[in-house]
Amino acid sequence: MALRVLMQNRPDSFEFPGGDTIQMLETKKELECLGVEISIDLSETLDVSEYDLVHVFNTLAMPSSYYQVMNAKSQNKPVVLSTIFWDVEAMDKGNMPLLRKLKNYINCMLRAIVGREIVARDCFERRVIYRQQQEAALLASDCLLPNAKTELDQIRRAFPRVRNKAHIVPNGIDPNITRGDAERFRSQWDVWEDFVLCLANVSPRKNQLRLARACRMCGYFLVLLGGCLDLNRNYLDACLKAGGDRVKYVGPASRDVVADALAACRVHALPSSVETPGLATLEAAACAKNVIVCDRGSVREYLGDEAFYCDYYSVTSIADALTRAWNAKHPEALASRILREYTWQRAAEETLKAYQIVAHCFSR
Repeated sequence: MALRVLMQNRPDSFEFPGGDTIQMLETKKELECLGVEISIDLSETLDVSEYDLVHVFNTLAMPSSYYQVMNAKSQNKPVVLSTIFWDVEAMDKGNMPLLRKLKNYINCMLRAIVGREIVARDCFERRVIYRQQQEAALLASDCLLPNAKTELDQIRRAFPRVRNKAHIVPNGIDPNITRGDAERFRSQWDVWEDFVLCLANVSPRKNQLRLARACRMCGYFLVLLGGCLDLNRNYLDACLKAGGDRVKYVGPASRDVVADALAACRVHALPSSVETPGLATLEAAACAKNVIVCDRGSVREYLGDEAFYCDYYSVTSIADALTRAWNAKHPEALASRILREYTWQRAAEETLKAYQIVAHCFSR
């Protein structure tokens, strides 16, 4: 009998699709080719009795992923959790305001002595609850599916009590992404010069504002392709103002348009606060485009020294990486390696191994 699996993700996964949405849908498609029966439901209180296990995505999507994990466990169903996690706050300690540094130090001492933290009025209580929900979801899951060993190491450091079984499932790309039509993109969007592409939803975490300033500093044309939440509209306006007549915002687009944009661009830049790694970066690399990234998250585990790294906080550093990437040869060897080692087919095969381990443990 085929394994019956329920996949769950944040409630707005289809309204505001991101890398986690693509990961879920592409993994589903490839798992179905392997004979697994898969349904998707984004609610938090579903009756899951008809499924053999539940697969939840994204520990950054609290509280929904917490409720989904706990709902499944309350019904005695095994859970695998695609973590999509990075402890950005810990990584950015050097850039924290002095008051927050002091608060974190006091909290560290309080946790060690009495096991509790202070609660301040500036939404600190919400942050504490968020971390508690993350830890609870991780602890309750029967198997964690991080995208890289460095991601798993981050989880272990951030939550020392989390020692669950884990299985690395690499991120993947659809090889068809390399079949875009550059001239079709240029004609459709009236972009006839070489340009820098940033394929990502517009937000401070993706760092488009500093990228726009860096591109203007270098004289490069910038194309922003991705959605924008209402709460980030002012940020988008700032990006467009910073870029002036050297930036174009395309907005959200179909996968065909994404493929065309990747074919047309000269380099791809995603100087995010963290990526595990970004699917857009993998796709650009697969298209033999030089990629600019921040040395944060698990990007280096995938790309090694074949990417152009920059400092998230420094416009000058981003501009330097852009210039080096702009003038470098196309990374043909990297493209071949991505297409060989990082496909959704391989991701599905590794995911199925985790399913089988968990299902076997529960059936004993």
